[in-house]
Amino acid sequence: MILSSLLLAASIALGAPSVEKNGVTILCYHAFNNKNSPYSFSIEDLDKHMAYFAERGYNFISWSDLKDGKTFGRKNIFVTVDDGNKSVYEAYFTVFKKYGIKPMLGIYPAIIGKMHYALTWKQLKELSDAGCDIAAHGYNHLYVNQKLYDSNRKAFNNETALSKKILEEKLGLKIEAFIYPFGVRSQVTIETLKALGYAGAFTIVNGETLSPLKINHARFELPRYMITQPTWKSTFAAILRKTNPKDKTRIASVEGGLFTPGMLYAAEKKPHTSDSEESKKSDLSFLDKQMKFVRENFMTMGVATYGYYSMWNKTMNSKFLRLDKKKDAFLKENMR
Repeated sequence: MILSSLLLAASIALGAPSVEKNGVTILCYHAFNNKNSPYSFSIEDLDKHMAYFAERGYNFISWSDLKDGKTFGRKNIFVTVDDGNKSVYEAYFTVFKKYGIKPMLGIYPAIIGKMHYALTWKQLKELSDAGCDIAAHGYNHLYVNQKLYDSNRKAFNNETALSKKILEEKLGLKIEAFIYPFGVRSQVTIETLKALGYAGAFTIVNGETLSPLKINHARFELPRYMITQPTWKSTFAAILRKTNPKDKTRIASVEGGLFTPGMLYAAEKKPHTSDSEESKKSDLSFLDKQMKFVRENFMTMGVATYGYYSMWNKTMNSKFLRLDKKKDAFLKENMR
């Protein structure tokens, strides 16, 4: 299957909104402490990420902007940060505030003021007072699905209702949004959130959200792009292609020049042109570049929801394995 077919299928499957609508791209971050984790970035990296969109004319919007339709076109970015890691405090005052960004913080109260890696209630209140939106993210960050509902109703209620109640009492505000821990939910979860008065809920499935909120046909399954160390480049490129197709920026670079997805597919059957040692080395280098491109920009691009990787991720992993075998065969045949 060629790349264009994959992208087209993904676009159809995700129900991308038409260009006439006001679209919002929602980013999902976790921490900014530069730890050895795919979900953590340095403060400097975060600054570069925000600059990437700011320099391309994107608008950073808030929850109220999204909800009330205070948006224009498709170049709108809404930033969410899950879990309440203490690094969010520095990230807000160092980076987000500089760009006028009011991120939504997904908080599960069980850790706030209790765990060494989490925000304190004082810090969270300060961030809230500064304009950050707050969403409930469960109480203990459990899978809020049918299984939990059937097996432990109290825990289910804690995740959906108690989390909202505590956040409202501690922060003195109304909690309108829910962020599913791990992106996991069931129909019973959606119905419960509606009954509790939430206005919407967020997943970690890629896609674009419409503004105002009420025109989305699935307000309780709003898409977000998970931003991770292995995938942020390819994710940003995908966002750019979808929301700003006139921008021809290439972000995937390899040693010796730029290397795009189209080049990868076109080159997969690159003919062997000569038996000279120089030509063999050139061909081997080209294989290495293909493998590096797939590894760094696509292999972990799949949407991790319900514990499974998307067909896209499997496809790119399969491509990497084919290239690896091709390289081994090349070495055996030509580098004796």
